[in-house]
Amino acid sequence: MKPAKRPKRYKPDRLDASAITPEVVAKWWSPRFGETNPQRMNNPLWEWLVRTRMHAYNARERFGFPSPWDESKPGPAWCFARFGQSVTLLPDGRVVMIAGEHEDFYDPDFKIYNDVTVQHPDGSLDLYGYPENVFPPTDFHTATLVGDRIIIIGNNGYLESKTEKPAQVAELNLETWSMRLIETHGDQPGWLHDHVAALSDDGHTITIMGGITVPVAEKGEGFRENPDEWSLDLKTLQWRRLSAKPWETYVLSSSELRDLGLFNLRSLPWAVECGHGMPASAEVSLEELVPGSIWEDFQNRFGKCNRYAKEAAAELYQKGFVPDLEIIRHLYHPPVPYRDLPEVREEEESEVHDEDGPFDWDEDDYSRRGDDFNGTRIDVQGVVVRYKEEGSRLSVIFEGTLPMDMVASIVGDLAQKLELLVRKPVLVQSLDSAAWKKVDDASNDH
Repeated sequence: MKPAKRPKRYKPDRLDASAITPEVVAKWWSPRFGETNPQRMNNPLWEWLVRTRMHAYNARERFGFPSPWDESKPGPAWCFARFGQSVTLLPDGRVVMIAGEHEDFYDPDFKIYNDVTVQHPDGSLDLYGYPENVFPPTDFHTATLVGDRIIIIGNNGYLESKTEKPAQVAELNLETWSMRLIETHGDQPGWLHDHVAALSDDGHTITIMGGITVPVAEKGEGFRENPDEWSLDLKTLQWRRLSAKPWETYVLSSSELRDLGLFNLRSLPWAVECGHGMPASAEVSLEELVPGSIWEDFQNRFGKCNRYAKEAAAELYQKGFVPDLEIIRHLYHPPVPYRDLPEVREEEESEVHDEDGPFDWDEDDYSRRGDDFNGTRIDVQGVVVRYKEEGSRLSVIFEGTLPMDMVASIVGDLAQKLELLVRKPVLVQSLDSAAWKKVDDASNDH
């Protein structure tokens, strides 16, 4: 089920760009939807960008695209350096690359695409666009080859599309390159992305697993990991749930913080122990970073540390955090018997690269298996408990059933430690309302 790789990308200085005239740039620098289903949209600029996968920022500088801050020509620049793009290898050697996104919402060139790019064995390209209502902007989907069509399942999409509705399913016709959305029925996995898919041996069903979903017709809120398997019958277009694992997820967050700072907090012990010789900024004044009222606390904790660690700690103090090393080191050590589990890692392939060749050896394969769930893992009574850091929130995922008083102890201990570190009220929410009620009752019993 490992996804196919993108074709090798050219080094920009090894690919002819003479056909990209100022007139071509003026016409094609920005993305647009297709007007027909499909609309062939080949042009020298986009083909060059497909082959080099140059980032939009660099393309703006190289070809003189309008500034993203120019109000007369607002909007992102067209780009093929994308996350969440599917890659499908056809039996005849053609490679089909579908949609994907460039950067994220904070970047002026953020864009989720709805196009299809076909690279032929001889290196030639076909670029197809589609009307938005025929194929919405799509990313982090799967693309399964079924005879003369590709079935596209799932979509992360823009924020406004992330609602409790059925998973997006579309069909790409490999004869006409037309696209259509498919209405499905049955017990559905919900709005889904970042999963994996497998076609049955008889070609009649697709099974999906892993990924992130907003369940349909369930109470609770927010995206959650999908531990279950679901099958889609390609004849009847009926979904069927194949498993119902008793996973429970609890989310810790603070309404006063956009970022819990966990990456920097959890990196601090390493800076203290291994930061000797690391580059530090001589221009940074620690006294300016650390408020005077807690300067003494800073000195007591980090006064004898290396300069790199001092700066890292001072920046945390400046944000209002209290970087208590003892709490940080034991953040994911709950007050119940447990044992640590190793991280889940994928095997990396080794390839021999020609440094002097025309291709860039640094592959940009952003794909990963959607059923490899990440995070710090521990074992509690044979159940995997996983701590997952997600910027503005910290999730605790129980991959099985534990006594509710034990769940309450693990979650409550984590919330208490987090509040001490960030110095803000921490809210605990369950993505399963029934489970949260049980936890709340167990907490009250204590």
